[in-house]
Amino acid sequence: MPRRMCKAYFRVSHSGAGFSAPWTADLGDYLPREMKTKGLYAVPRGCFDNGSTDTCATRPIRSVDDLQGLRIRTPDAPIYVEAWKALGASPVVANLNKLYETLKNGAAEAQTNPLATAES
Repeated sequence: MPRRMCKAYFRVSHSGAGFSAPWTADLGDYLPREMKTKGLYAVPRGCFDNGSTDTCATRPIRSVDDLQGLRIRTPDAPIYVEAWKALGASPVVANLNKLYETLKNGAAEAQTNPLATAES
């Protein structure tokens, strides 16, 4: 995966600890060092984490079987599009500023974002 896409890795977790684990391991040490070479500085325990990504849908999602054919809004990032396809969903690429419209007109029946982003 390209270094610039490291924040966009696909993960499934039932807790905040599951989200934080990669950032407290080798990746959490590597990224701040790599950023510093570009003149960027990571804020300890604040960089990269705008909340876990939550999936909201018009129907319950309890297992991967529930993702089959699910039209889910995703950003135009190949890692997300391909991951949702691999899980059986039908990604609908739409910019965040079109999220509400995409859900309202039924083009997508689900979305995935940090809860604070989805609510705003």
